Amino acid sequence: MENDHNILKKISMSSNYIRPNWYSFVAKRLMDVLIALLGLFILAPFFIFMGVLIKMDSSGPVFFRGPRLGRNGRIFQILKFRTMHEETTGPGITAKDDPRITSLGKWLRDTKINELPQLWNVLTGEMSLVGPRPEDPNIAATWSEPARTEILSMRPGITSPASIAYHDEEGRLQSDSVMDYYLEHIAPDKLRLDRLYVRHHTFLGDMDTLFWTFVIMIPRLKDKRIPEGWLFGGPVSRFLRRYVSWAVYDFLIAFLCIGLLGMTWRLYRPLDLGLWRATSLAFLLAILFTFFNILLGLKNVSWSRAIADDILRLIISCGLVTLTVVVLQCFFCHNMVCQ
Repeated sequence: MENDHNILKKISMSSNYIRPNWYSFVAKRLMDVLIALLGLFILAPFFIFMGVLIKMDSSGPVFFRGPRLGRNGRIFQILKFRTMHEETTGPGITAKDDPRITSLGKWLRDTKINELPQLWNVLTGEMSLVGPRPEDPNIAATWSEPARTEILSMRPGITSPASIAYHDEEGRLQSDSVMDYYLEHIAPDKLRLDRLYVRHHTFLGDMDTLFWTFVIMIPRLKDKRIPEGWLFGGPVSRFLRRYVSWAVYDFLIAFLCIGLLGMTWRLYRPLDLGLWRATSLAFLLAILFTFFNILLGLKNVSWSRAIADDILRLIISCGLVTLTVVVLQCFFCHNMVCQ
């Protein structure tokens, strides 16, 4: 194995890093900071409790700090709860039933709780919540130049599609030649998944990755293998793209149309509603239009190829909105008279 200085020099030769869009970078970083701050604040008592258990379980520090490659090839110290006996040596890859692991450390690794201190790495900007997992410099030295350039173009993450697909990695490594087996059978596919993530990552995709990360922490579900297609387009992004995004557009269009109608009305006679009541009414009507359009399946209509049935459903939606408003008006008027 090369020493750290030569490894860093080799990796730093990759200077043409891919630059993400600034708005994607800002949104991702904002989410990282907010969640990391909240997580560290909420988990502070738990961290103290875990520190006591680790010190009782075996001698040594509470936290493990190890060199990892960050964005643009910068080496940083990753932070984890210590799961191995102090002053142990061996390969950088850990196999199942590794004798270096403490009794408490096994549970910490199985539940992934040992990774929680990396929220500090996220807060300091060395890592992100979602991104390619940071690799040991010795292992990263085996990457090809294109893979190095691509993967190191963004911050590494606490979780990633590759780490979800290989969440049971230690259970697969039972060979005597752990490092050779890892480099030959696991590392190439993890690199492929990491490069796919770098090329196609989105904010909604990150939400899916976080969702799957919580799923695999559930004991009864952690042994389930998640199809690769769902890693990059999971339930969160599919639901939001199919329903929420359409509903938002529909709401905005309805709100705009109602606003224009109100402005046109005012050209001829006063509304006598006031700005707040007029805005509230427009908001309510937009919500009702969106709800009934979803209920009648109008979200699936391609209006450039609409048929008579689609127009009929749109008329029905307008009628239902009108009927709802009339019923609500009668209800409130009745209550006011009764009072």
